[in-house]
Amino acid sequence: MGSQLWEAMAPLLLAALGLLGGACTEAWGVNLKAEPVSRMEGSCMTLPCSFSYPQREQVTAVMWKQNDMYFVYHLEEVWVSAVFKDRAHYLGDQQHNCSLRLSGLRLRDQGTYHFRFQTTNGNRTEGWTGQPGVKLSVLADACGTPHLQVDPESLTCSVRDSCPYSPSWYGPDGRLIPEQTQQGNQSRLQRSSSQLPPGTALSCLMDGYKEPCTPDWPPKSALNKTSVEILQLTQRSLGRDNNSIMLHCQGPSREPVTRYIWSRDSKWLLEAGEDLSITHEDVAGDGGYTCGIWMSSLGWGLLVSSRGEPITLHCRSGCFQLSPLLIGAIVVAGILIIAFINLGAHYLCRRGQKKTELAKGETMAVDSLCGDVLNCPTLEMESTYENVGFKSCGSRTAL
Repeated sequence: MGSQLWEAMAPLLLAALGLLGGACTEAWGVNLKAEPVSRMEGSCMTLPCSFSYPQREQVTAVMWKQNDMYFVYHLEEVWVSAVFKDRAHYLGDQQHNCSLRLSGLRLRDQGTYHFRFQTTNGNRTEGWTGQPGVKLSVLADACGTPHLQVDPESLTCSVRDSCPYSPSWYGPDGRLIPEQTQQGNQSRLQRSSSQLPPGTALSCLMDGYKEPCTPDWPPKSALNKTSVEILQLTQRSLGRDNNSIMLHCQGPSREPVTRYIWSRDSKWLLEAGEDLSITHEDVAGDGGYTCGIWMSSLGWGLLVSSRGEPITLHCRSGCFQLSPLLIGAIVVAGILIIAFINLGAHYLCRRGQKKTELAKGETMAVDSLCGDVLNCPTLEMESTYENVGFKSCGSRTAL
């Protein structure tokens, strides 16, 4: 309770001290709480802050940065990082109050935060950055952000095993989708890409979960103002002079995109990149491509499909492709060839076997005949001879 009261009152006290200090001193400085700050994922945090400068200076810019890399707040919103938009609120002004409030803390929010301001005096510009800044640590929530798993004809939303809440799929109208299978910490929705109309969204919410410090939850800025479109980076036909086609999925600039999802006709693809490269081997006839984005934060996930009709690609001259009918014909022809080879081999084998049996039978008959000749009276044996496998007996009569 004491910590929350301090966070609520500190900006006012520091602002008052800053006003007094600004009237009595010309020192440059930024006054920040020196101790590290630790917060739970999903909670809110206020950083009390005040700054001072010589009276002759005029403040022209104020800003907050994380790790000296990302803008958390800037007078020109275009400079603000997408991960902080709609979550970072500047409570100060351009005189002496520089307090900052962060809502819906995420694990990637941890780091060191610095306040910087710039002034002008005639033609001279000065800048001052508060050092050493405030170090923020974010502890993991039991649920975390929902994770999306994509199969060709289904979508699965899951959360951490430690989460006491179960995820559920909701349609574009905000109603629970009955055609889903819930099991433990995941919910599986049997839905192809063709069943998601262009420009619509499916949301995955953890039933019973409430973000601690955000009254508007899930944020309507994400649910209602998200737009996705496909940009054609190259021509749409594949041929001899064009070996690949590049498609680009353009998501919103104000919301951080967790994942990009592509589909061809009614099947979800496994590619998850912002750009999709399509080659000859990928195109079997004309096909329509769409993309979608998956955005997630603590307690919610949102899948948004691209606007407009799917982009259709064409495979022209020089682009070899196998249609399903051709593939089937090749398979049938292969089976028939194998069958004919087996029949021919069987026939030749049987024919050779019959010839062998016939030759053996004739040899046995001749041998029997020659045995009878030995019993003939007044006959003398001549030398036997062989003629093409047959034996014959010769005789002469004694006078």
